[in-house]
Amino acid sequence: MSAMEVAQTSVETEGGFVIESLELKGFMRYLTLTDPPIRFEGQFTAITGRTGSGKTSLLDAITFALYKRSTRMDPPANLRVSEICRPSGSVKVSFRQGKKRYVVTRGLDAKGESYLELTEDGKRLHGSISELEGVLRDVIGLDYDGFRNSTFVRQEEMRELGSQTGARRVEIFQKLFRLEMFERALKEADARHRELARELEVKRRELETRRELAAKRPLLQGQISTLEWETGTLQKKMDGVKEKETALLQELRRQEAAHEEHVRLSSRKEAVEKERQGVAERLRSKEEQLKGAFALSKELEALEKQLEGYEARKKEGEVLRDLQQKYRLVAQQRDSHMRRRGEIEGDFRQRELALAERYTLEERRLRDLKGAWTKDEAFAGLRMEGILEERLRRINREAMWLKDRLDILAQLRKEKEQAMESLKYLKPKIEKLGPEVFLREEIELNLLRVRQETEDLQMEYQARLEAVEQEISPLEEVLKGLRFDEKKKARLLELRDELSRLEGLRKQADELTRKQRQVGDAKAALEELRNRARALDSEMPALVKLLEGLVESEKAYGAARDRREELAKEREGFAKELYGKQGALEELLRQMEGLKAQEERIGALEKEIEGGSRRAEVLALLKDGVFHKRGIVRFAINQLLPQLSIETSKNVAELTDSRFTKAKLEAQEEGREHGILIEVQGVDGAWHDVSEFSGGEKTQINAALRFAIAKELASLPQVGRTYGRMKTLFIDEGDLGSLDTESSRELFTQKLFRMGEFFEKVILITHLTEVAERFPHRIHVTMTPKGESRAEAMASP
Repeated sequence: MSAMEVAQTSVETEGGFVIESLELKGFMRYLTLTDPPIRFEGQFTAITGRTGSGKTSLLDAITFALYKRSTRMDPPANLRVSEICRPSGSVKVSFRQGKKRYVVTRGLDAKGESYLELTEDGKRLHGSISELEGVLRDVIGLDYDGFRNSTFVRQEEMRELGSQTGARRVEIFQKLFRLEMFERALKEADARHRELARELEVKRRELETRRELAAKRPLLQGQISTLEWETGTLQKKMDGVKEKETALLQELRRQEAAHEEHVRLSSRKEAVEKERQGVAERLRSKEEQLKGAFALSKELEALEKQLEGYEARKKEGEVLRDLQQKYRLVAQQRDSHMRRRGEIEGDFRQRELALAERYTLEERRLRDLKGAWTKDEAFAGLRMEGILEERLRRINREAMWLKDRLDILAQLRKEKEQAMESLKYLKPKIEKLGPEVFLREEIELNLLRVRQETEDLQMEYQARLEAVEQEISPLEEVLKGLRFDEKKKARLLELRDELSRLEGLRKQADELTRKQRQVGDAKAALEELRNRARALDSEMPALVKLLEGLVESEKAYGAARDRREELAKEREGFAKELYGKQGALEELLRQMEGLKAQEERIGALEKEIEGGSRRAEVLALLKDGVFHKRGIVRFAINQLLPQLSIETSKNVAELTDSRFTKAKLEAQEEGREHGILIEVQGVDGAWHDVSEFSGGEKTQINAALRFAIAKELASLPQVGRTYGRMKTLFIDEGDLGSLDTESSRELFTQKLFRMGEFFEKVILITHLTEVAERFPHRIHVTMTPKGESRAEAMASP
């Protein structure tokens, strides 16, 4: 069954909201699952526990599950969902509405994402979170504010009405009885009135502007007539010019063949003249080339004599260069190995010097230890010291044992003196023992190591040196075999200079040879050019004669073409002027059409302004009369006060054991504000405001008033989400601590039980054990040492 289908069928006019059970996990300080769930069995339940243990959190859990809101999330606390409900935390509430049972579960999954589940009579309803929340509001018949302010009586609300001013009491009544909707309606009516006033002002200004524009219509009509006459005149002139252009165009077409022939002949004449000039220039150039041909032959012959033997010397130079390149390559390899041999020798000298310095240092340390004991001597001296000391201890013990044997004592005394003399000689030497005793062996070992390292270094040096020498020797033999001596080096330099000079002569000879070939080609080209010049000279007179015969026709064609261009310019001038006047005429016609629309819009604006003025009057009446606090709000409160006065009087008599029997709630004026007067007739017969009574009496009067309001709210008919039947009364503490006598608390408890006539469930949250014990069903809330709240049902008394 979908959430939308349930939303259409679940609202009932009979019955009311009755809570049955509550289950928490990871909500506020209820970290672990409440197992078993908290069940509100029977009609009366007391939730008891110390202050701060988590009793009020149970009410927050109920509103969180139903509306995803709680007092901890309302101002001024403004906590987020993640601050009151942990990941994987949830709240499950079971309740009845009429004949149907619902279970709602709201919480966060392991990733911290919100979810909502809803079942109706065991069937799960499907839909998005927003759709399921809509179903819940329709089922309960109240939104969050309506639910909280109906039969939820919290700690601070029990005494709030009595302690406030009359004007503030009006605000509280508006909140409790959902009359703040009229204040919202007042704000909405005021906002719409201001918006409508702005719209009317804009339309009035628009109407005035459009009327001013409509007055310009006669002037526009005259301008349109003038432009229509001017455009007609221009069109006639332009048509006359077009006729002349047409006749002239026909004449040009008749003369066009002669003109094209003249153009062709003129173009050919220019081409012939240009070609004649080019042929003459080339003839002069070829003749000059032929004159220089003899000089070229003599110069080339002289160069070829100088170049004799060039190829042989060139080949000799190449052989010497190859030999030099091989010699250099081998020499570089040899020099590289020789540098490596030098590096090996340098490394050996450096390491050998370092070992010599180490050896000298260790010898010096050994000389400084001259006369000191060796390690074995030191250990022998220490052992002897121990033997002598042990011998003295033994002699002392034996002297005590044998004190009666004088002969043995004399011998022991002599032995003791000898031991003490030896110890006296040994002690100073042992006391002077230091680290040097153990250094001699270490120094001797170091000297041995240095000698061994020196021998190893010498062997390594000889091996590396021999390896390098083996690489150098073959290279020396190769260099000797190449025989590239100083004589060959000098010959190579000599050939390099000679070949450089001959290369220049070779290039000159090649250039002369090229020029000589060009001279040979010029002879044939010269004859061809002379023939072409004669042909062009014979063509030119015929072209001149033909062009002379076309001179007159070409003049007539040019005159006709010039006249056509003049007519075209004249026509374009008329067309440009005509285009401008036509554009101006079209603009005036558009303005005229706009003025016609203006007249239609003026009529519509007049009707809109008339209708808007009527709506503004209605909105002004709503905001200043109906929805104002002096209007429907005052009327609604005045209708409520008589019945509340009667019910409060009855309640106060029951709570005070008839000490007070009369209470009245009346509307009053407080300056420019409208307020509510709450008075109770005292034992002196006079009427007193609630604030004048003692703490306990004030609590009783406030409770009487709050119970009367709860009864009135519970009996109101269902009206959308504004009012809804609540069959569960929640009372959080109720300021019972100010009831200083056991009888006062007893009367309060009895009154709670009598509220069962109007409510199917009455749930009291209190820290007073003696009050809680009167309830047939109790839930005890505790706080563990780790700060975790726990709730468990207690056995019936």
